[in-house]
Amino acid sequence: MEKVEKLAAIEDIRQLKARYWRAIDSRSWDVWRQCFTQDVRFEFPELDGSSSADEFIPWTIDFLEGSSSIHRGYAPEIEITSDTTATGIWAFEDRIYWSLDKPNNSGLATLQGDGHYHDSYRKEDGKWKISSTQVVRQRITTTAHQLSLPK
Repeated sequence: MEKVEKLAAIEDIRQLKARYWRAIDSRSWDVWRQCFTQDVRFEFPELDGSSSADEFIPWTIDFLEGSSSIHRGYAPEIEITSDTTATGIWAFEDRIYWSLDKPNNSGLATLQGDGHYHDSYRKEDGKWKISSTQVVRQRITTTAHQLSLPK
């Protein structure tokens, strides 16, 4: 692959990851699903082991129910490994806020995490897609909704 083609592939992957985070935060689940290959694998510390899209996507939708979120990714290290494969490591920060009337199943009010995404990408039908993603958190902070105690 020529240098210009590598740079174009890197930019396509940067756009893909930006779309991934925007789709989560805007709850555009169809757009989010299109970011992945059919056989994508997910590894997140909140889950036990590796998950498929059929397992992970509904879990994520349920987990984020009643929340607003912002995901920030930066400082990507993208390596083009062939004409159709690549890897990437992204530093990230995520913040999730649940409303009082719709707390998540764990009673969380907020979650803030920092860490790195370790991704693999594959080019299918001329488009780069995420074929695997692993989140490694360096820090996570949560708060619970305050309950009113009887006097």
